[in-house]
Amino acid sequence: MVLYHNSNELLAKLTPKLGHSRHDGEDPRAVGKPVVWFSNKPQVDKPPMKYRYEVDIPEDDSDLLLDEPFAKLQVNFSKMFKVNNDWRWYFCFHEVDVNATYEWDPNKSDYVKI
Repeated sequence: MVLYHNSNELLAKLTPKLGHSRHDGEDPRAVGKPVVWFSNKPQVDKPPMKYRYEVDIPEDDSDLLLDEPFAKLQVNFSKMFKVNNDWRWYFCFHEVDVNATYEWDPNKSDYVKI
């Protein structure tokens, strides 16, 4: 499964961490544990992070978990507003190799592959 991670650090591998932006609304299985967060959709943070990483993790990887509270919220949002919203967050407990790195280009207002 292709997933995405954004960071201000240039990295070759994504290592589980306890990040400064962690909060109690996260999936309880990730709270207080070093993980790497991923999205199934490329995200543009405001302001954007300097780098976007693309990884490929097998769907059956036992260390890759769906953020269930967020997924339930998205399903309810989809039903309420009658839209297809398949945006999901995942977290992983092990180091992950980067397949592709993109850097934010303010002139293009988008990420470009480096």
